[in-house]
Amino acid sequence: MENSKRVVVTGLGCVSPLGNNVEQSWYSCTMG
Repeated sequence: MENSKRVVVTGLGCVSPLGNNVEQSWYSCTMG
């Protein structure tokens, strides 16, 4: 197991024209 690699992804995130995180994106989406 010396050469094995582990990747852990946690949380929720996004990068889009609506915003750089979930809160900004949801706000932009709901406000039009």
